[in-house]
Amino acid sequence: MRISFFKTPKPRPYRHKFIYYDPEKEERQEREERVNKELGIKDENNSSTLMYYQDAVLKELKSIKEIPSSFLKTGGLKIYTSLDL
Repeated sequence: MRISFFKTPKPRPYRHKFIYYDPEKEERQEREERVNKELGIKDENNSSTLMYYQDAVLKELKSIKEIPSSFLKTGGLKIYTSLDL
């Protein structure tokens, strides 16, 4: 019978997610960015669209009578929308 006062740790499995570098993908992304910049094509999520969306949501909230205006001014609401960035 063997008595041990110290607990020996068990080996843990190796759980590493490998990340592979793809030079063709990097080059393609750089080319697309350069072409978009030359043609003047902007990102899809520009700030004017986002501000319009925010204004439309606030206008809709103001039209609901059950929501006090103090909640809208102080930011006391959590609003979930279908806007996906």
